[in-house]
Amino acid sequence: MKMRTFSCCVLGFALLLSGIAVGEVVDFEEIVAPSDVPVTPFESGGLFFEATAEADAVFPGGLIPGADNGTNFFGWCGSNCSAGEAQIVTVSQAGGGLFDLISIDAGNLLPFGFGLGEWVPGMTVELEGFFADGSSATQSLFIEENVFATFDLEGFTALERVEISAPPVSLEGVKGNPDAVIDNLVWNPTAVPEPGSATIASMLLLTCVVRRRR
Repeated sequence: MKMRTFSCCVLGFALLLSGIAVGEVVDFEEIVAPSDVPVTPFESGGLFFEATAEADAVFPGGLIPGADNGTNFFGWCGSNCSAGEAQIVTVSQAGGGLFDLISIDAGNLLPFGFGLGEWVPGMTVELEGFFADGSSATQSLFIEENVFATFDLEGFTALERVEISAPPVSLEGVKGNPDAVIDNLVWNPTAVPEPGSATIASMLLLTCVVRRRR
């Protein structure tokens, strides 16, 4: 009886876990860098990237000492270029569909050839994820100078798109224009569990609980 109970538990958990996809990573490594300016719109790793202004590129690792992680990364002009306001980078699933954004690497971009700004004290990278019903989730990533950090995201599931920006920062009355870089976006297509599998898994786990109580 104990062996049967154990088998039911294992099978139930296996069915539930089968619906959990392993995160896919967008690392921009397949794009020749430095890329054209602008590089958007483009597709990488199953995600589609577009922007509101023509001031973005994929950079090779090691090109900007102290500001990158040694591999290709995507950077854009935060607000001091043709956009006038904070340039918005929009990320969606290539081909459409809902997706989950699990984590992202983010940092600042140092000056590079075409008038980009750099890190500004108080700099943030702002993320806003939009759901199918029109509501949204937001998260602020606080950027340290020349530090490429990984940020886990909360509530960014079943999204139609994510908008990313690095808004202007006012410091002692002076407006600073930070420019952002991102890399290693970990994401999944939003899982839609099969009703049959979910029901069977639930029944098996319920059986585990009932037999254990006996």
